[in-house]
Amino acid sequence: RLAQKDQASSSSSLSSSAIPSTETIQEFINVCAQHWKDNPTMHIAIFDSRGSNGIASFLTAYYLCHKWKAPVHTALALVESASPHSKYEQKGLYDIELIKELQRHFRGKKELT
Repeated sequence: RLAQKDQASSSSSLSSSAIPSTETIQEFINVCAQHWKDNPTMHIAIFDSRGSNGIASFLTAYYLCHKWKAPVHTALALVESASPHSKYEQKGLYDIELIKELQRHFRGKKELT
């Protein structure tokens, strides 16, 4: 639901790694915070059209870096370990542009060189 708004407002030549807007990221953080305030023992399931390897993983890693102050490499490792079993070999976030955005925003240095 959140990323669809970004895609609708972006150009028609979107790459697979369209980075969510600041507003979308903040809305995601707010929705998560409100959910856990109202339901402290419940989980949140999040997925995307890439089997959670794209925007869903990016938003999750962003949340971990922003709210929990996790280093980017730790957030990516947590996202990978939480990824469901898949027919694909790669799990977690593996979109280079999305990883670069996390590095840029949270000053990650270990993930990509």
